[in-house]
Amino acid sequence: MEKFKNIELFIFDLDGTICKLDIDWDELKNFLRKKYGTDLNFEYLDVGIENVEKLGEKAKKEAYEIVRRYELKGVKKLKPIKKVLKLIKILKQQNKTLAIFSSNLKETAEKALKKLKIIEDFEIIISKEDVKKHKPSCEGLKKIIKLSKVSKEKVIYIGDKKKDLEAGKRAGIKTILVSQI
Repeated sequence: MEKFKNIELFIFDLDGTICKLDIDWDELKNFLRKKYGTDLNFEYLDVGIENVEKLGEKAKKEAYEIVRRYELKGVKKLKPIKKVLKLIKILKQQNKTLAIFSSNLKETAEKALKKLKIIEDFEIIISKEDVKKHKPSCEGLKKIIKLSKVSKEKVIYIGDKKKDLEAGKRAGIKTILVSQI
């Protein structure tokens, strides 16, 4: 906990960081490729969704509904990452501010946090619907920092992927991978 001594705001990614959602991402991306065309880059789901958004509001709503169905199905069999849940409990006992910046939908994040019985521990939840540019963009992190009114020097972002590290770097905040906890 020494490495977190001067931190006031802890921002967590959700899937792969706090819990592991049971989602077949490859199946979802393949479904979206078939529906919207293989010329849309779905190597990363968020990039693919940004590309679908260019097809218009109807396509965007439809794509988000497909993602929603997959994600909510994945919440049913989520697996908690116990060392992170333990960290969250310690941080709350120390009155630290906790937030979520997730590439999942807000409904998914809220249902997962409710299932884990920790939703009340988080003051701010920013999801893919709350930003125009998805990770590795730092837009969501900047929103959280602005809402919390905590200086960047007292913020840390904890994620599980390279795009989380990149988002944190772009936001100018300390960022670590969950494997470093």
